[in-house]
Amino acid sequence: MVGTITFYNALLPVTLLDFYGRYIDKTVTLSWSTEREINTKYFTVEKSFDQVSFIPLTNITASGNTQPHDYQYTDRSSLNGISYYRLNMVDADGRFTYSKIIAIDAPVNNAIIVFPNPVKDKLFIRLDGTAGPTEISIADARGSVLKRLQLLAGTAYATVDTADLPAGVYSISLQSGKLKSTQQFIKQ
Repeated sequence: MVGTITFYNALLPVTLLDFYGRYIDKTVTLSWSTEREINTKYFTVEKSFDQVSFIPLTNITASGNTQPHDYQYTDRSSLNGISYYRLNMVDADGRFTYSKIIAIDAPVNNAIIVFPNPVKDKLFIRLDGTAGPTEISIADARGSVLKRLQLLAGTAYATVDTADLPAGVYSISLQSGKLKSTQQFIKQ
């Protein structure tokens, strides 16, 4: 079936041929191809754990021409369970449309997932929703705890404002009963 992507009853001058991803060795490689691009400015790669709340991971500059073009992006953030991805395709005049949503399933082996990594302003946390009351702490490279969060039992998602942290390497630790997990992240 051949279709046309529309936005406010106007054709968006990008034709997306395919969009897919593969989980390999703790990363997801996303690939997409365009048949044509006319005045296409960029693609924003977005990620979600629930198919509702998407966060931008990166912007990829579009080739902006009428020739077929292939793109690729590798998500190296911690991955467990199913992650959902989509493209926000933005035209030079600000019009945009979304690609289909794709699901990538990664083996579950951590109690906590943090992304994006590196982070700028907001660190998103995904927890095993079956955990009891949970304490999360963020420490700098010297081990000084800079932030603490107390989460209620059953919490599956949380957000930490990292805008006030200086650039550097940090650790985020989770403790819920006997369950303990620590990961590192980079603040840009």
